[in-house]
Parts: sequence; C-alpha cells; structure tokens
Amino acid sequence: MRRYFPGFLLLVIATGCASIAGPPPSPPLAVPAVGAPKEFTWSPLKWRPGLVLTYHVHSFMEINTGGSEQSRSLVQLKGADKTAKGAVRVQLLVDNLEIGSMLIDEFGNFQDALASKPEFAPVFTVLAEWMQALQLSQLQSKPFAVGETLIVDVPTTANFRRLMPQDWGRYLVPSINIRWQFTGYVRLGETLAAAFRAEIPNILSSPIHGRDRNSREFRIDAFVGEVVDYLDAIGGYSLAQYEVLTGGGEAGGKPFSYRSVKLTTLDRERSSTDKAPGSISPDIETRLRRLQDLREKKLITEEEYQAHRKELLKELVK
Repeated sequence: MRRYFPGFLLLVIATGCASIAGPPPSPPLAVPAVGAPKEFTWSPLKWRPGLVLTYHVHSFMEINTGGSEQSRSLVQLKGADKTAKGAVRVQLLVDNLEIGSMLIDEFGNFQDALASKPEFAPVFTVLAEWMQALQLSQLQSKPFAVGETLIVDVPTTANFRRLMPQDWGRYLVPSINIRWQFTGYVRLGETLAAAFRAEIPNILSSPIHGRDRNSREFRIDAFVGEVVDYLDAIGGYSLAQYEVLTGGGEAGGKPFSYRSVKLTTLDRERSSTDKAPGSISPDIETRLRRLQDLREKKLITEEEYQAHRKELLKELVK
C-alpha cells in the first residue's frame, strides 16, 4: 500500500489553476491472467544499498470552473547505506532532488522518515505517522483471496491537518477508512501482476466553506478517490499505480467539480529490482513455491522461472 495523502493535497492548488492542453493519463493496459492462482501472499521488498526503484509520474487535474493542468516527474527510491543495526536508509528523490529518506529494517518494515530540508519536514512527519499506523508488518505472509477486502484506518493526525490550507483541517474525518481489495492477477505487458484496488471514502466530516483566489465563495461537499496498484507477482514491489480523486460542491453560486488523475509506472531500465542479487524478499521458500505454482499454471515461461529461481537460490546461500 502506498501513500495516498499527496493526491489529497492537490486540492490546495486546484482552484484557479492555469489551463494547459493535454488529456489525462489513461490507466495501464492490464489483461486478466487466465488460470492464475486465486490467492496472493504479499512480502515487502528487502532493501539493500544499491537497490533502486524508478517511477515516472504523470499527474493531471481539472476543475469545471478553471481549466486544467498537468505535470510529469521522475521519482526514485534508492537504497543508500546501512545503520549499525542493519536498517537500510532509502533515499527519496523527485526529479533528482533528494527530499528525504526512510529507514527500512532487514525484514522490509518501515522504521522512520527524515526530511532532507526543513521545508519538507511537515510532510515527512505525516509520512512517518501514517506508515506506523498502517502496521504493514501484519500483512506479511497473509494470503489474500480474490475479492477479499481489508479495511485500513489511516488517521488524519494534527500534523496532517496542519498541511491543509487555512482551517480546512478541521473539516476532515478523524480517520480515513480505506477499503483495500485484491482483485486478481493481470498481465502488464509480459509481467504478471497482482492487482489491488483501494476505495477512499469521503474524507470530509462536513462541507468546507471558503473563498477562492478570486474572492468567490465556494463550498466543497465531498472528496473521494480510488487507487489501483499493480504489484509484481514475485517481487511484491509496485509496477504501476492509477489514482483518480474527485471532489464537488458549489463555487460562485454554480456547481463545482474537481478531478485529479495520476499514473505512476516503473521504469525497469533505470531500476534494479528482483533480478538484482540480494534485492528479494526475506521469505525465500514462499517465493520459490509461488514461482513453481506460476510455472505449473503456465503463467510464466520456463526461462522466466529459471532466471527468478537462480536469483532466489543465490539468496539462500548468502
């Protein structure tokens, strides 16, 4: 599960945004994998120095009263160095600028987050609060059946509320109950992925009232979203994510609607993932069984099976 709050913050700058030509990004072409297993067991990525995940992010947002705008960025997660206790410092870079880092222990569990500059500190404080609240370690080695839903409560902490403009934080619900569901296996190109859909309910406990940049009164009644995450069926890391967030209300006496769309895709050529020695999950035996199951069902080729098996066996003898 990834961080959802950056999308929420797009609403802060939506009103009065400049009009830029171009359509919103389309969802990735995901084809259902016929005959795939009915369960998926997630294991976090085992970070090491030198491991890199590189993502292209295409963001688009529009409001019916003020046009649209979009942007593209490059986001990288880089394993930097190890602490004395074995945790790996994972750098977070946006367009080659380091904005902070996270500490991930040897089992893939989040420990802490630290901003690289004071201006990024409030966001990283919220990131640490949210990651600790999610308790992802409880999801390790848990088999998810197709259609199974998990409710994840994400608190809207005081620090998160302070990130909102003006006094908007007081309109938020105490916690966001995200419905996280395994929808089955798909193929993204030649890669087998486990698809998870997260439904984000209205995050407002009551309508927001305020004025936009043109001093017009507005009211926002609801803000909801849906995120689909495609996880590598063997490595467990994200291959792609498609996020749609919408809001609505009234502005200047007329109906107001807002939409943001974000597509995040893995750049394989600029990443070192499960094919790099030492970068795989610690649960080697589980992943070997998963590999065998995928081969038996002919969801991966013999060449793919042998390549992944070779790297997993390398890890066993380290």
